Amino acid sequence: MLIKKIYNLEKISQQHYNRSYTFLHILVAKRHNITVKTEVYDIIAKFYNKEKSDKSFTQWISEKLIMIMEKDEFLKFYAPHLKKIAIQDSSVILRDDELKRLIEVVYRDNKFWCDIDKKECCIHIQFVLALPDIVKFKMK
Repeated sequence: MLIKKIYNLEKISQQHYNRSYTFLHILVAKRHNITVKTEVYDIIAKFYNKEKSDKSFTQWISEKLIMIMEKDEFLKFYAPHLKKIAIQDSSVILRDDELKRLIEVVYRDNKFWCDIDKKECCIHIQFVLALPDIVKFKMK
């Protein structure tokens, strides 16, 4: 009798293990590892902790990566003629293929100014504001 109970427990345990393994295998099959430098991870973790998200770190970073990719695709669609050339001191240099020239967008007095359009709001400034590296101006 005792042997039969132990056998049944082992059988149930094995069935549970098989189901757990299958479930775990399905989860693992949908994920991939990405290696980043420690410095990069520390910066990302700092932003994650500051945001106090209710999502897991994996969910949060996955959404951020997708948003960045979508923003890049949007910029290619919205302004395919504009390209960032460089960021120097307090200005961004763009190439405008429609105008066939370089454009400088300057950051001063907490605002951006386009040297071509002589405005604070034009397609060049909108393009610059959509660039992720523009955050560096706000941090200075």
